[in-house]
Amino acid sequence: MNWLDRLEKRYRKYAISNLMYYVILLNLVGFCLIQLGIVKYFDLLLIPQLVYQGQVWRILSFLLVPFNSSPIFIIFTLMFYYWIGNSLEQYWGAFRFNVYYFSGLLLTIIASFVLGIPVTSAQYLNFSLIFAFATLFPNEVIRFNFIIPLKIKYLAYIYAFTLILPFVKGGADDRLAIIVSLLNFLIYFSTILNTGRKQQARKKKYQKQLKPKKETFHKCTVCGITEKDDPNIQFRYCSKCEGHHEYCENHLFNHKHIGKKHK
Repeated sequence: MNWLDRLEKRYRKYAISNLMYYVILLNLVGFCLIQLGIVKYFDLLLIPQLVYQGQVWRILSFLLVPFNSSPIFIIFTLMFYYWIGNSLEQYWGAFRFNVYYFSGLLLTIIASFVLGIPVTSAQYLNFSLIFAFATLFPNEVIRFNFIIPLKIKYLAYIYAFTLILPFVKGGADDRLAIIVSLLNFLIYFSTILNTGRKQQARKKKYQKQLKPKKETFHKCTVCGITEKDDPNIQFRYCSKCEGHHEYCENHLFNHKHIGKKHK
């Protein structure tokens, strides 16, 4: 059991469910406040020097800064990020998704104060959600611009490419946010991968002690694939289906939920 397993066992009850909903809500509130002229964009930024002068709200107010000033663009963007974040929470569970997101925020705030560099928004942390989803489900197909079918791994490549320009030609705030968001992604997934390797090793050791059996441990409710058909495929139970219904990674997010409440 690694540190993340121990934390989850002890603090799981404190996790915020549907966290991405609140992240999106903060962005919408910030967008409306700025557009209505109630607050200025500059007043929401995390600027360490001004925090030291008493403007302590800046420690968290940068979460209100919207990704874009276009009403149409921000609606579609927020819908997309909500889908990504909600899917990760459904796959990891609320606690682990909380750890991923809040550790990214904490690293950003600490780096800002240590280096004295402002933070303009949580945009790059939300970008990293795409990389996380693409790592877990690289072949998941989405509708790019709601029209073009595109595998999420290719969208992640596109987003990675778009980070080059702000990193090279942007200011110190862009470089800080990009580095911290990618660092958070790498730290988290190195933990997940190490845990996965240990679990696989224990599973193989246990299976060697058993006599060969014909039955399978996992089976997708939709397509019927099992771990014997593809040893590398991942299976998860759907929390929205009544009863114990397991799905492969290709059908976890695009199946019809089972149960009376979904009819």
